[in-house]
Amino acid sequence: MAQASQESRAEPDLRSALEAEITLRMDLENRLRGADAEFQEFIFRVSHDLHEPLRAIDSFSELIARGGGDASADVFRRHLREAIGKIHRLLDGITEFAGAESASPYLVRTEMNDVFRQAVQSARPLPENRNAVVTRDELPVVIGDFDKLVRVVGHLLDNAVKYAGRPDPQVHVSSRAAGAEWIVSVKDNGPGIDPARHESIFGVFQRLHGKEYPGVGLGLAYSKKAIACQGGRIWVESNGGNGSTFYFTIPTPD
Repeated sequence: MAQASQESRAEPDLRSALEAEITLRMDLENRLRGADAEFQEFIFRVSHDLHEPLRAIDSFSELIARGGGDASADVFRRHLREAIGKIHRLLDGITEFAGAESASPYLVRTEMNDVFRQAVQSARPLPENRNAVVTRDELPVVIGDFDKLVRVVGHLLDNAVKYAGRPDPQVHVSSRAAGAEWIVSVKDNGPGIDPARHESIFGVFQRLHGKEYPGVGLGLAYSKKAIACQGGRIWVESNGGNGSTFYFTIPTPD
């Protein structure tokens, strides 16, 4: 009787363990399918985006080889340099994106004030940066990867200034505590982002604006993955026309 009672109690435990294992397996399979689809899309877009500058290089190299006036040759060389620069930016973006989810042994106590200062120093120099005003509140100590956080904040600051669409871009970085995490915000006074695009802009090769701005559309995709691998999340709030605020969370120290 005692043995039968023990077996009857063990059955629900085994059933629960089996159900949990099945759920875990299904979740992993779904994630693998999603990752495979994302990878296929990534390869397609890389191939597409590389073909354009390579065709330009081929065409202008042929024109230079055929000869022509000095003025024409100078124009062709300028187009060649622009195409080569685009390839370098794309390859740099791919290299950075590929490391976004890498396991990091550097999830340690990190001063966000230091992250901010490094991000400002390393931000890509743009003509409109000369009039940009970038300010911050006192920022917290978090648990994170310093280098990845510098890249994330750098991308957010860079986008805020680059897409400001006005002669006086202003960006303010602040934070607030929320339980076991900090919420860091990057607020700008730009044109805002259509709510319909609040999710899609974090996808690979998604550009906020057209080709008149430099970039390859990987900065926000990198930021999403880099923040997720540190246990956080990232999102944007904007109604269009009144600026945008990007938020990301990062764990607090124990």
